[in-house]
Amino acid sequence: MDYAPNPKHKYKTLSAFGTLADEVNDLVNQENIDIVVMGTKGKTNDPKITFGSNTLQLLKYVLCPILAIPENFLYHPPKKILFPTDYLVPYKRRELKLLSDMSGSFRSTIHILYINPTTALSLRQQDNRQFLIGGLPKPKLVFDTIVGEDKSDAINKFISKNDIDLLVMINTRHSHLEKVLYQPTLDKITLHVKIPFLVMQNRFR
Repeated sequence: MDYAPNPKHKYKTLSAFGTLADEVNDLVNQENIDIVVMGTKGKTNDPKITFGSNTLQLLKYVLCPILAIPENFLYHPPKKILFPTDYLVPYKRRELKLLSDMSGSFRSTIHILYINPTTALSLRQQDNRQFLIGGLPKPKLVFDTIVGEDKSDAINKFISKNDIDLLVMINTRHSHLEKVLYQPTLDKITLHVKIPFLVMQNRFR
C-alpha cells in the first residue's frame, strides 16, 4: 500500500492475540493514543445495520475517541459537524481540544444540537455549555434546539436536512448514545449514519 509522503507520519503494522477491544485499549494506554480510526463494515454486510460488531465493541469499551468511517464513504472535508448534547455531563478538555483542532483546520461549522422535551437549561447545564464553548475556540459554533422528538430520529433527520459531514457524540453512563449502543442486537440500533462518526468517551483512562 502506498502512502503520501509526510515527515510527520509514521506507519506501523502490529499483530496481537486477544480480543480487539482489549488489544486496542492496551495500545491506547501504552502509546497514549489520541484517536482510533476504523472502518464500519460488518460481516453481515446488511445495509440496514450501521455498525459491525467489532465497531460496537470499540465504541463501547475503548477509553479513547473512536472515529468510525462507513464503508464506501468518499472523503470530503468535514465542513458541517453535528454535535448533539444534553449538556448534562462535563466534557473532557483533551477530547474537546482534539475536536477543536480537527474542525479548526477545516474551518468547520459545528452544529451543537440540544434535543429535549423542555428548552430551559439548568445552572449545571449552563455551566457545561460554557465549558463546551471555551473548549471549542477554533470552529464556528451554531446552537440548534429540537423539542420533544425521539433523539435518534431527530439526529437522523438533522443530518439529512443539513448535509452534515461528521457526527460527534459523547459516550457516558446513562447517555443517549449508551442507550443506542447497548441494544441486544445490531438490528435494534436506530441511529443509522452513513457519514463518519466520532465518539468521544467521557470516562478517564
